Amino acid sequence: MEYWDLYDSERKPLNRVHARGEAFAEGEYYVCAEVWVRNSKGQFLITKRHPDKKAGNLWEFTGGGTLAGESTLQSAVRELKEETGIDASEAELRLFVTYQKKNYFLDLFLLNKDIDIVNHVTGNAGIATIKKLCDGFEISIRDFFNDDLFDDLEQEVR
Repeated sequence: MEYWDLYDSERKPLNRVHARGEAFAEGEYYVCAEVWVRNSKGQFLITKRHPDKKAGNLWEFTGGGTLAGESTLQSAVRELKEETGIDASEAELRLFVTYQKKNYFLDLFLLNKDIDIVNHVTGNAGIATIKKLCDGFEISIRDFFNDDLFDDLEQEVR
């Protein structure tokens, strides 16, 4: 079972943990990390979710919940390795934005790295092994963010 540290709405630690899958109380938040891998051609790596998972068969950037005791930077490195097989050091990742949703904070990291997509296939049952490189923002990323935040993100990753 995964456990996450809990935070308040200002991201101050509540000094409690939460078991994944259980309901959140009012005012409880957890933290997630997501990694956007961009190569020297400006293409981004996306992965396809396993069909048996929530939102199965949808394309996404790599990421997940930050485990209890972990920083989001550590979480980003771990999730990247688990889901794609890509090794990265903490120093290679750059936090470019954090946003707050219903019951979580999401830290978005950028990794500029040329990878051989063919050699990064994992056996993780939770992640589909289909990966693809997409050019720039053609993947309808605007759907994930409001226009102001999207414009900020687009500037940050360029």
